[in-house]
Amino acid sequence: MSGNFKSEEKVKSLSDGIDELEQCIADAGRTHQLVMHKNTVVIILVIILAIVCIMLPRSFWIKASKKVDYKVDPKQMPVMRLIPDSIRESDYVKERGASDNLRKVQNLAKTETFYIIPLAQYSVSGRVTAKNKLFFNQTQFDKLALIDIGLVWGILTIDEYFDKLSSNTSELADGSRQLNLFFTKQYENEMRKFDPYLKTHFSQTHVIPANKKIMAALSSLSVGEAVKMEGYLVDIFDINKHRIAKTSLSLNDANENSRSGVKAGGASEIMYVMRVQIGKKIFE
Repeated sequence: MSGNFKSEEKVKSLSDGIDELEQCIADAGRTHQLVMHKNTVVIILVIILAIVCIMLPRSFWIKASKKVDYKVDPKQMPVMRLIPDSIRESDYVKERGASDNLRKVQNLAKTETFYIIPLAQYSVSGRVTAKNKLFFNQTQFDKLALIDIGLVWGILTIDEYFDKLSSNTSELADGSRQLNLFFTKQYENEMRKFDPYLKTHFSQTHVIPANKKIMAALSSLSVGEAVKMEGYLVDIFDINKHRIAKTSLSLNDANENSRSGVKAGGASEIMYVMRVQIGKKIFE
């Protein structure tokens, strides 16, 4: 009897051990499933976060100077208030550089000093058609005017027209920077009637950012975004007070105020930007 009892105990112990082992395996399986579930949740959350970050405008990550309760109106025409005395002075001084209106500025890197003469208060709003800040010649002008912004306003900001526009940027051997805007080839016949309108509702602005926040805000822009820039149209002089660049004062390059010195124009606006609005955020 005692031998049978001990044998039964061994069988029972072995059975209990098997049960415990099976329980451990089941628990391990549940733990593994739980870990896998948690990992899946984490991966999904990371993907969602990445998508949200991509969809947010890049200006979202830049600290604003302030916020307003209205957005930029990209259809609005630019506003220019000329400063006649400064214009005459800059045009007649020419290469002598003897002007009381010269204002000293430094490039953002604080490596070089320039002078500017504000010729007009200027405010321009629109949708971005192009942005360029890769300049290879690194002329004096390149070191101060750090970014080019192409804008359209008026009816060209409506998707029906905006989506048919194309642009290209180039830098010539002499360091001049050009931005061309045109209707994509498949639409050029259809949109030819808008060519005169396009010439007066588009600008290439060479921007001198007043500070690093302005530069960061403009660098964050994407094609299609609406932006408003405020500041001055300026002529630029070097450290010896010789003029190295002059701004257009006309939205029509064929106008004599384009100041390009070339028949039919070709000049661009050179703008010292002190205030930028993107969405409802103001950068100053």
